[in-house]
Amino acid sequence: MILNLLSLLIGFTPSAQALCPNAFSYNGENLCANLVWDKAEVIKGDKMMSPVLNIGNPLPFETYLSSVWVQIWKEEDPSYKKIFPEGLEAKPFMVMLEQQANHGAFAEVNNDAEKGILLSKIKFEQMVGCWYITLQGEDLFHMIKILNYTNLDVDQNIEQGTYCEVCSSLEITPPSNDHHHHSH
Repeated sequence: MILNLLSLLIGFTPSAQALCPNAFSYNGENLCANLVWDKAEVIKGDKMMSPVLNIGNPLPFETYLSSVWVQIWKEEDPSYKKIFPEGLEAKPFMVMLEQQANHGAFAEVNNDAEKGILLSKIKFEQMVGCWYITLQGEDLFHMIKILNYTNLDVDQNIEQGTYCEVCSSLEITPPSNDHHHHSH
């Protein structure tokens, strides 16, 4: 544990952004989120790290299914202990540039106390738009954009990044059917 902590301290520059890559608040608490990509699954093809963008219309056995750990912790917690806030869901989400319907995508969800929330079997498809991992809950729709696909070269990633720049400026309305209001 001490070694882990040391490598954390050495590995991080003491800037707020490094310590809290995605700050958001939920239920009155200041939280941080981080994405840690895992291996992508493919039936036929080379193993790759996620995120992989599926280009064109690959056959099912050539389609890459990406995996990502979504880690959430309290901003002031120096131990980065992973938490699982009640009612908060992590989901992939696509924002389209040309006013087509924004939409979510399927992800299998598993929790691990040490590593966080695992979203797996995500099929990121290339579209004129930007993929995000969103954190959704009551009065919460926090978007973390996905950059640097492992199967794209620098120029292709820059192109995806420009889509994301444009998408960031759009007025994005969360999918209405995803909001369940719980009466307590």
